[in-house]
Amino acid sequence: SDLCSENTEQNKQNKQNSPFTVIETRIGSRTVGEGCVYEVIYHTDGTQEIGVMDIKSGTMKPLNEETKTDNPPLPYTDIFYADGYLYHLLEYSNSQIIYQYTADGKFVAKLRINTDNEYWIDRFRTPVISDGEKLYFDGNIYHGDFDSNQGIIALDPQTMTISPVYEFTEGGFTIGGVYEDC
Repeated sequence: SDLCSENTEQNKQNKQNSPFTVIETRIGSRTVGEGCVYEVIYHTDGTQEIGVMDIKSGTMKPLNEETKTDNPPLPYTDIFYADGYLYHLLEYSNSQIIYQYTADGKFVAKLRINTDNEYWIDRFRTPVISDGEKLYFDGNIYHGDFDSNQGIIALDPQTMTISPVYEFTEGGFTIGGVYEDC
């Protein structure tokens, strides 16, 4: 869709001066792209896909057939747009799958994470923060099935790998934004 791949002058002017950008205060089933809005479309046949909303006409259409997936058994699905890529996070009982697409919905890569891989993105509280190289989330860092701490997790969009950045051994936290490039 040309609507989502255009990088308007207005969008360029709205970029923050900081090298860190908060993509959304919370992940959700709707996200803003470059000149458009993406939203998850649920179908009665048990599938879902990403749609694109044309703000001028107020119409929505499927973005691309490549974004169609089965609905997870739990009703958790999230999308976010960051640094030129569209991400679709599906949550299952013990795993999460992150699909990476281009702005026009072409499949790029997929990452499956679960407690066996030692990470879990906290989709209820986390913003998505980008420093232009990696994306950062709240989450859990596991040291076995029932032993975990909250931490900051980084996703590398180029390799679609996830790694811990910082682990809190006491108490809880929520990433609320950035301060002086931290």
